[in-house]
Amino acid sequence: MNFLYLKPLSFATVLLLFIESNIFGAVFKPIPTGSTVTFSNNSETGGWRDTSKWSLVSGGPAAYNYPSEGDEVQFGNPGHETGLVINFNLAANYPSIILSSNSDGSELTIGSDGVVTASALNVSDRVTITVNSGGAFTVTSAVSITNTNSIIDNGGTLRLQAGLTLPGGGAKTFNNSGDTYITGDFTMSATDVNITAGSFNVTGSWVIPNAEGNGNNAVEVASGASMSIGGSVNFDNQAITGDLSTKIQISGTFEANGCNDNGSSVCDEIESQGGDLPVVLIALFGVQTDEGYLIKWTTASEQNNSHFIIEGAHSIGQWKEIVSIEGQGNSNTPTDYEIVLKREQYRHYRLVQYDFDGSFEIFGTLTQEISSTNRTVQIIPNEINQGQFVNLLFSNIDSDIPITLQLFDLIGNVLDYQSLSRTASSVYLYKIPSSSRCGYYVLSVLVGNKRYHQKILVK
Repeated sequence: MNFLYLKPLSFATVLLLFIESNIFGAVFKPIPTGSTVTFSNNSETGGWRDTSKWSLVSGGPAAYNYPSEGDEVQFGNPGHETGLVINFNLAANYPSIILSSNSDGSELTIGSDGVVTASALNVSDRVTITVNSGGAFTVTSAVSITNTNSIIDNGGTLRLQAGLTLPGGGAKTFNNSGDTYITGDFTMSATDVNITAGSFNVTGSWVIPNAEGNGNNAVEVASGASMSIGGSVNFDNQAITGDLSTKIQISGTFEANGCNDNGSSVCDEIESQGGDLPVVLIALFGVQTDEGYLIKWTTASEQNNSHFIIEGAHSIGQWKEIVSIEGQGNSNTPTDYEIVLKREQYRHYRLVQYDFDGSFEIFGTLTQEISSTNRTVQIIPNEINQGQFVNLLFSNIDSDIPITLQLFDLIGNVLDYQSLSRTASSVYLYKIPSSSRCGYYVLSVLVGNKRYHQKILVK
């Protein structure tokens, strides 16, 4: 039999490593020595590990008499508690500190040599968060700042890795002259966003969900600065009020994948000031029908859209213009397009969208099997919003073949049943019952003795 022998020294080493990663989560705050306390290094004399600079608020027993990995650090009001300035690479030693405000007017500053990664930023008071040029501040959990007159002032690098929410009707300000990276959505109310330099980047959507504090909502993107929204702009109808030409000032670069202002003029104002709000395509497909080659596409929104061109080619690269279809110009609601190409048939087709200024975007290539005689049914799209139609596209199916349709939930209950009568059309528009909730369903189409299935997501 084999036995495990652990030397006492090794056990002590393991125990030391275990304690270094503090599981107790003690709460510390700086001991006031003035309006702010500045930490410029990790030393035991005058630095982060100087125990004379810290007071244990709660929790413990702490691993040390100063904040270490997993501990919480409070920062406060310079006139009441103590503002906190971090001006060294704290993340190199403690990459998961929790930072929390503890009084109205709390101040946290990341200096020009500061590098801080926080597992949480807890804000329950009016705060000012400053990242100086050269500094870097990362928060790995969602950040929400509610209180009136709170300010974020980023001149360095700010990374918010689980989204940013600035709710409530009290005025708030976000000043950006560095680089801000928000992973997820940026949701705000009563917030003045001033991007005077650098970049402001959001992977999700920019959302103003309601009219609360709408008189304070504004955005400036100065010349040389940029604001990039990976998702769409999604604003309440009364999200920004007043003179939009002063509330929205874009001299730099602005881009987003669509804009929905629910009937106001915000999207038009962004577009008029040079914002890039492209046509957002959510579906494109083609199928051979009895009448010809059917091409259908749907846009989620359109800005500055003059028209579409469908091009055909027998060989990729030898494109020929076939037909032009007028666009919607500016639209914030889904638009469906379709056309049946009845003349010369091509092996390949593609959709090209043109703006009024002549710029264009190629959306994709469709390839058909001209000689195919196989009976097929395509069920498109497989994701829809409530009230939107599903397209059933029939190819090479005789008019006397019986067709039945059934809609199931995921446990097999039949929610709808229809017997279809084939007409001259090769397209049937099916609408899922309005009583159906959001979620997944299975649409089954029986053509003669052959069955086709498609899982459908209703959003």
